[in-house]
Amino acid sequence: MCQAHYARWRNGDVQASRPVGPHVRDPRGSLTKKGYRRLYRPSHPNADSAGQVYAHVLAMSDHLGRPLFDGETVHHRNGIRDDNKIRNLELRASMHPRGQSIQDLVAFAHEILDRYSAFVKST
Repeated sequence: MCQAHYARWRNGDVQASRPVGPHVRDPRGSLTKKGYRRLYRPSHPNADSAGQVYAHVLAMSDHLGRPLFDGETVHHRNGIRDDNKIRNLELRASMHPRGQSIQDLVAFAHEILDRYSAFVKST
């Protein structure tokens, strides 16, 4: 207990001794030191091992109707890291071809087109 809760408990406040743990979460999430908002969504495919998902990842995932793939990131266009409106977010991919042969490059181009052609048509 912190000092304030301990003092209230010592003075007879039974609510002060109620345990606060991971089951008590702020629905607005929390801000990281770098200014990104994180939310507790343990069942989301992009959640980390603590059940946390960045709000911008969640917003883009909802917009796309799927979780983000490996190699995809979400960029804040205006640079404000907790402005997670979809008009401020941009999906980026950092995929790289596996080789430099013509066959490898063509296969990579097909992979990119298969993955993102529907996204480009809808925007």
